[in-house]
Amino acid sequence: MEKRKISVGIFEPVAELTGGTAYRKAMCDALAKKYNVQVFNVAGNKGILPSARLRRIREIAKIKNAKDVWIRDFYPVTAMSIRRNPGKNIGLFLHLYTEAGKRYPLGWAFEYLFLRNIRKCDRVVTISNFWKDYLCGLGASNVRVILNGMDVPQFHFEQGEVETFRRKHDLTDLPVVYIGNCLRNKGVVEAYEALKGRGYHLVTSGEPDVHLPCPNLNLPYREYLLLLKASSVVVTMSKFREGWCRTAHEAMLCKTPVIGSGAGGMAELLEGGKQYICRDFSELPHLVEVAISQREKVGKQGYDLVSAFTKERFEREWSDVIEEVARDDSEPG
Repeated sequence: MEKRKISVGIFEPVAELTGGTAYRKAMCDALAKKYNVQVFNVAGNKGILPSARLRRIREIAKIKNAKDVWIRDFYPVTAMSIRRNPGKNIGLFLHLYTEAGKRYPLGWAFEYLFLRNIRKCDRVVTISNFWKDYLCGLGASNVRVILNGMDVPQFHFEQGEVETFRRKHDLTDLPVVYIGNCLRNKGVVEAYEALKGRGYHLVTSGEPDVHLPCPNLNLPYREYLLLLKASSVVVTMSKFREGWCRTAHEAMLCKTPVIGSGAGGMAELLEGGKQYICRDFSELPHLVEVAISQREKVGKQGYDLVSAFTKERFEREWSDVIEEVARDDSEPG
C-alpha cells in the first residue's frame, strides 16, 4: 500500500516583494513537490490599524482544518490555537517585524504575543544563527536554522548580457554602485548622500518609499540579477536587524562585492563570505573604492560561500524538518 503523504497547512502571507516573501514562496514550492500542501489565503485583511490586524488574526483562528503539520509565520503564530487546528506547529521566524516595517499602532503588543506563542511551537525555523541565538535566549527550544537556498545556475550569465543591460539603462560610462531597494529603512538615503558626486552611477530598485535624484529601476527578476552583476559593488546598509539579507546573497552569487551594515543575520553572511561590513556611513566612500579595486577577488570569496546554499539543500532541509515533526506526531505521548 502506498504511504500516505504528509499534509501541510501554510498560511499565505501578504503579497509584498520582500526577501521574506521570496523565502516563503521557495518553501511552499519545495514542500509541494513531496507533500499534500494546502495554502490558506489570509492576506485580505490588510491595514495598519489594530482593528484590521485583529480581524486578520480572527480569520486565521477560524480555520479548523486538521493537518499533520502547520507552518506559521507572524500573524498565524500570534493567532495560534492548537485546539482549532489539530496537528503539529512549525513557527517561522524571519526577523522582528516592528523593526523592519512601518511603525504600526500597538505593534509591540502583537509582537509580544508572537514571541510568546512561538515558544509553544513544536519546532521553530529561522534563517540565521543570529536569530537562533536570540530565540534560544527567549526560551524557545527545537530551533533550526534553514538558510536561503537559491537556484545557483540561474546566476550564470551569457556573454554580452551585462553589456546589453548597461546600454539599455544608460549605465556605460561610469562604475555602477547599487545602493539597494529604495526604502528608508534600507539606508538608501544615507548611502546616496555619502556617495553622490564621486563618479558612480548610483542606482536603486523596487517600489520606492523615498525619491532620490538617481535612477530607480523596477525590474523583472532576471533584469534585477543583471543589475547586480553589472554593478561594481552592491551596498546593503539596512538600518534594522535583517533576517539574512537576500540582496547581499544574490549579489554574492553574481560574484559582485558587497558592503553592508551587518545588521542582524547579515553579519553572518558577510563575514562568512569575506565581504565588507560598514558600521558608519562616513566609511562608505573608502570601502567602495577598496571593493572596486578588489572586485574579482572579493567576488570569488562571496561566491565560494553562497554557491553551497543551493535550492536542493534548502528543499532537503525543509523536508527533514517536516518528517521529524510528523514523526513526533505519530509517536505515543
